[in-house]
Amino acid sequence: MPVPTLVYELKNWKGLNTLPSVADKDPQYVENCQNVDFDDEGVISKRRGCRRVLNRGARINCLYDFQKSAGFGDGTNSKVLVFSGVTLALIHQFDEYNTLTATFSVSNVGHYCCASNNGACYVSNDNGGVPKMLCKVGSSWVYQSSALVEPGNVPALATGGTGSLSGSYQAQYTYIDMLGNESNPSPESMVKDLAGQNLNVGIVASSDPSVSAIGIYVLTPNVETYRYVGTSSNTTTTYSVSVTDATIESGDELVETSYQTPSGRYVCIFNDMLLVAGGDEQPDQVYVSNWMFHRQFSLGTDYDRVTSNDGQPVRGFGYLYSDLIVAKADSLHQASGADNTVFHTRSYNQDYGALGQYSITGFQKRLVFYSDDGIYVDSGSNPEELSRVIRTTMRNLNPVALFRRPSKQVSAHYKYYKKLLFAVRMNQATEGENDSILVYNYELNTWTIYKGIEATALATIEVSDDYEFLYGGDSLGNVYQFTPPNSGWNSDNITGSTASISAFAETPWINLPKVKGVDGWERARTEAAWMKLYAGGEPAPGNSTISLQTTIYTDFNSATVRATYTTTHAATLETSNTPVGIANCEPKLIQAFGGGLGTFEWIKIRFTNNTLDEHFKIHKVVFGFRARPGVEE
Repeated sequence: MPVPTLVYELKNWKGLNTLPSVADKDPQYVENCQNVDFDDEGVISKRRGCRRVLNRGARINCLYDFQKSAGFGDGTNSKVLVFSGVTLALIHQFDEYNTLTATFSVSNVGHYCCASNNGACYVSNDNGGVPKMLCKVGSSWVYQSSALVEPGNVPALATGGTGSLSGSYQAQYTYIDMLGNESNPSPESMVKDLAGQNLNVGIVASSDPSVSAIGIYVLTPNVETYRYVGTSSNTTTTYSVSVTDATIESGDELVETSYQTPSGRYVCIFNDMLLVAGGDEQPDQVYVSNWMFHRQFSLGTDYDRVTSNDGQPVRGFGYLYSDLIVAKADSLHQASGADNTVFHTRSYNQDYGALGQYSITGFQKRLVFYSDDGIYVDSGSNPEELSRVIRTTMRNLNPVALFRRPSKQVSAHYKYYKKLLFAVRMNQATEGENDSILVYNYELNTWTIYKGIEATALATIEVSDDYEFLYGGDSLGNVYQFTPPNSGWNSDNITGSTASISAFAETPWINLPKVKGVDGWERARTEAAWMKLYAGGEPAPGNSTISLQTTIYTDFNSATVRATYTTTHAATLETSNTPVGIANCEPKLIQAFGGGLGTFEWIKIRFTNNTLDEHFKIHKVVFGFRARPGVEE
């Protein structure tokens, strides 16, 4: 009786799985891959290319989408901050005209940014120190210390002509910036007898260009606190006023707890307060600005120590729903408080932490963080490891790039395409920049790996049409866009030269009788009949086909190639509204796919395409085979 030919369809791929399960892995996973994606239909497709936007000539340490909504601040389009080497560039109309609006000097280290709702951006860096502030003063951009320094000169209190004052007086003054922040007061003036006189106060202007006014406070003989009497412009002048004691005493009291911004490595905005953490002197302390006033700090009261009993410093901030998460290396802490007077932290999770600020991201209000033993998502209970199926890959990354502070690992959320990206270094032999990107699609629960992309920074940036794209930067100063799936950009041009995308996907070891459900598959031998490869894609300009190389291995011998086939498939250029799926696909039949070497038990297949400007899609593979009965031992 002839042995029947069986048919098995392999489709609906589930992404990368590198767990060391040799013979029991679901064949819908791939065991190794590079530069491919897995789409909604379970199709394997070559990733789209990266397109260079600009070059800044030095290592890109940070990309930040600042004033991203058109019309915010100065009434022009969105702006992007590019930290490259020792220069901060403010780019206007990013990825369109790339107008260089202003440049400033910075340290050549990682930077961290947060923007307030009144148009200022606060910037910290890995060296610590007092965070900087970027804002527009009049028609000029200013990048300066965020510390609002109080006046150092003693006010000169003098008589101001005939008036109605009585007794002895003193004066102080403060600096008020254009955002409404007010400094601590100057030293007190000498006591001055102003009986029957008016008031003159000599004041000295601030050199801070963001200071727009000077507040005048006076102490009368009848009260014990200084009271507000008026403001002057930020000029060195004499402030003169005709006023009574009653009017002075009805003014607001002088607040003397508006201290300067403290030092720290990390900043964030939470409940309209500026938080600063990770300073050298108090590395586990979080300082909180006054509510609404981000340059005013009550340093003696408005802070909290993030206690974990292990002496670890704060590593960064993240968000879980509406809560703020403060991360250390081995623990997470929840922060809350409607204003600076009630801000506090509490221990949230003592088992997991984050590598650094750029290792913290999130999606759909969930917290995602790269920890020292994997990548986790926290939905409000115990964190779940996202990286379980690629744990073997995670264990073989370059440890120096990951764990030496500051970690080189950077992450991003590509919201429109439901992806989380984690740039890492796979090369263990030498130290260096990230050379790979682990990509997780949280809608499909699939992993893949992008190669050939060095990423020292990652960020989603809103462009002129209010659409967010993902961008990266490298150590050569290149800033590039990850072109979207419907772009038709099928090569890489990151450095200014066009390069092909080397892509492959490799199945796990598959026993065809086993996956087909053949009784006694353990003793069966497989005889290849045919294989049909359903594939398509987009051709290179001037062509109408794409090519795929199919490589066959058998019986756990990955060193010996049993057969190699090259097939060409009809391909058409896709557009954003082209239906995707089986339509753009041409099946090709490969006879006797196992070669002429007799029967086998296990098979592994690798699909490869390195052709410039080609984009492939593998929809499914159909095997025709015969299961020959084995011999009983």
